Amino acid sequence: MNRIAAAMAAIKTWMAEHGAPLLVENLAPGASAADLAEAARLLGMPIPTELAMLWSIHDGQLEEQNGFVEHLDLLGAKAAAAEADSVKLFVEFLRQHPDDWKTAGVTEAEVRSDRWIAFAGRGYADLLVISAESGRVFWCGKDAPTVQLRAPSITAWLEEYAAAVVADDYKVEEGFGDYCLARRDRQREAAEAAKKAKAIEHAQWRRETPIIEQLRQALEKKNDALCRDLFEDAAKRNQLDAAVDLLFSATREPSLLATSLQYVLGQVTLTKNQWAMVAKGAEALGNDAIRDQALARAR
Repeated sequence: MNRIAAAMAAIKTWMAEHGAPLLVENLAPGASAADLAEAARLLGMPIPTELAMLWSIHDGQLEEQNGFVEHLDLLGAKAAAAEADSVKLFVEFLRQHPDDWKTAGVTEAEVRSDRWIAFAGRGYADLLVISAESGRVFWCGKDAPTVQLRAPSITAWLEEYAAAVVADDYKVEEGFGDYCLARRDRQREAAEAAKKAKAIEHAQWRRETPIIEQLRQALEKKNDALCRDLFEDAAKRNQLDAAVDLLFSATREPSLLATSLQYVLGQVTLTKNQWAMVAKGAEALGNDAIRDQALARAR
């Protein structure tokens, strides 16, 4: 088995085992020698050896959508010929902007050549192409530079794609037909996993730690939102007096006092001085409702 066939086999095996069999079933049979000869005639150039190998395994897809290359369809010989004008537009635009050649990764021989062939695409705006001049793989798209180097060869490109697929760097995602492969954002996934683990840990702490101890820790961290929630819980569990005693012994910050008591103002008994502190905190927070209620109780 040659390297292109091996890479294709690895991708297809992963797809079949990870809930994406339709992407495999949608692949067309391989092109015959006669098919490749006809493709060369339509394209007006010999088919590069590696592209011919790829097409001899699968001559593109049976139907559009349910693409084999991420969100892109794998193009067969006839579809590649149909995209020839689009490829020429991208290359011609790059020719007119030589300052972009270095960023694009093209050589002058490549960019001056008309020998370009698309082999994967989605519409006319996103294409993977091969320079028949060099055999290198490029991306064509609307963003400048319109042609950008992706791999030194189809074999290298396909092996890199296969390695990423087999490493589970992709996930099956709805869209572009029934589904397609979408690149996983490992950093975002790690952040979400950490957030979920933290939420589970917090829920366990709230469930297993006594309310007054929770309040003590929340006050130490000056977590006003949590303090407010804990006072609600303390009221429901008939521990409001103990919570109030802890609150005024642990902090003298008026804004923290006001926020902590926000939802239980009608249930607490405070001294006039304590109510005055709460009113001061509410004023600092810009909460007129708490301020007015506290001032009335302070008189």
